[in-house]
Amino acid sequence: MILLSTNLSKKKVLDKLWNHCIQEICCNSNYLFNYTKFINLNPAILEIILKRDDLCINNEIIIWEKRRLSRFIPLIRFYCISSKDFLLKIYPFKELLPNDLVNNILAHHMAPNNKLNINIQPPRLCVHSNIINCQHLSIFASWIVKKETLIIIKLDILFLIDSIYFIVLVGQHSMKNVIIKEQLLVIGKVTNSEQIVGGYNPLFWDSSYSWMSTNDSFIFSFKDRTDL
Repeated sequence: MILLSTNLSKKKVLDKLWNHCIQEICCNSNYLFNYTKFINLNPAILEIILKRDDLCINNEIIIWEKRRLSRFIPLIRFYCISSKDFLLKIYPFKELLPNDLVNNILAHHMAPNNKLNINIQPPRLCVHSNIINCQHLSIFASWIVKKETLIIIKLDILFLIDSIYFIVLVGQHSMKNVIIKEQLLVIGKVTNSEQIVGGYNPLFWDSSYSWMSTNDSFIFSFKDRTDL
């Protein structure tokens, strides 16, 4: 029993370490795709990462440009690639793709406002911000759902964050005369520093100067947003 308990404890530690490493890679995917030995990485691990919705990449075309890993081509979200990149970087190599996929992508770009009978993967849920990354959102999500431990961001948590009105402020901005009838997470960066401050309002925001009561709001301050 003691041996079993020890092994289970080790497994929990290893699972936490695994989840932390995968999330770190997803939040900082440039380190992965710019790695000089990218081609030599374990294919099974690469497949796990490329399947994740929270893999934060600036442009899906980055994966295509690693097309030497042909087995991963089906994991590329082609419909999230711009028509320009598709035409210049993908179409010349269309023989690598199934004909129906090429035709569907062309139809998607030529008639973007029409509802086509095409199975389109959703875009990856990334944090497109120069101030915060998905690690910050993981912390905010854990506070919002009142978890004592850091949340490994998964699809449901990202949807939770996505359902909240999200504002990022840089420099001197005022929320005066702003009316938002949604939950609100405000994040501001102090000019000429790495400090970020903000707060979460689970009710709504207006400028009527009226009082409302809730036990679910919070404010926060990070002196250094790069040191979590």
